[in-house]
Amino acid sequence: YFNGELAIDNNSGTRWSSEHIDPQWCTLDLGSPRLLKELVLIWDAAYAKGYKVEISTDRKIWTMIYYTNDGKGSREIIKPEKPEYARFIRIYMDIRATDWGYSLREIEPYGE
Repeated sequence: YFNGELAIDNNSGTRWSSEHIDPQWCTLDLGSPRLLKELVLIWDAAYAKGYKVEISTDRKIWTMIYYTNDGKGSREIIKPEKPEYARFIRIYMDIRATDWGYSLREIEPYGE
């Protein structure tokens, strides 16, 4: 299965994908804490219907900033209620929309 770094390489020809079982997660390290104002998920055909987005500055304490049981796939824009500092972003997926695993073309964090 593909490495999580492929979901943040600015190349829609690569992707992160998972095994065909639930739950799965993809964790990204932004390198240093950054103010997160928006997160864009670009899904492949195998997307998550149910997932949550969690953030952390230390990879020990996680804060959920988004949850849905009605994911639409394609391109989803997530805006936290207020900007939050994050070094790590975890997409925790627990309801598949297809029989395949999960597949993310790109994860795009925006902020400062």
